[in-house]
Amino acid sequence: MSLVWVKNLFFGRPSPPPRTSSPSFRTPTSSKGRCANSENTERSPLLPPPSPPTSTYSVSTDLEAARSPSPAPSSDYTFPRIDARLISDATIGLSDGLTVPFALTAGLSALGDTNVVIYGGLAELVAGAISMGLGGWLGAKSELMGLGGWLGAKSELASYKATEAETAARIAAAPASLNDELKALFEPYDIPPSTLAPLTAHLLTSPSLLPFLMRIEHCLPPPSPHRAL
Repeated sequence: MSLVWVKNLFFGRPSPPPRTSSPSFRTPTSSKGRCANSENTERSPLLPPPSPPTSTYSVSTDLEAARSPSPAPSSDYTFPRIDARLISDATIGLSDGLTVPFALTAGLSALGDTNVVIYGGLAELVAGAISMGLGGWLGAKSELMGLGGWLGAKSELASYKATEAETAARIAAAPASLNDELKALFEPYDIPPSTLAPLTAHLLTSPSLLPFLMRIEHCLPPPSPHRAL
């Protein structure tokens, strides 16, 4: 400090450089404007509002949709229909033709004799073939008999309906002409004339005349409603 004081004493204190004042372009603001600006700056948040998070699922979905090719138009394809009887025959044939021989040979192998295993397996194959053949033949024969019975029942019903319609037409056309036929029906039973005359007169006016003629004259009983057709 002493050196600085001695220097200033002998050489004098250097004058400070002149200050260049730049022109002020500030616009005068009122006190109200300053208060409003200060209030706005106090109310406005320091950090900008956070942007809404982007959904990664929607972005990935859009990318997958853009990458996936357009589906080709599906053609109407109908699967072939398999008969249930074919499936049943195949199941039974595989069971009798593969499962039983393997089980038999596996059981015979415990004896340790090769000849017994071979001959036993061959015997089982022959027996299985015979049993399956007989079973198929009997099944086909029973189906044929069932079909014949069904056709016979259908033809029997058709014959009964045709005879019934013909007899009903005769009764509707000339009921008085059936008097002699009724007397001929009762003649083998030796019924006296005093009883036969009112009996035939009653049958000619009775609604049971058609069933009576079908059963007595044509010997055709009505078909059973419980019979499978």
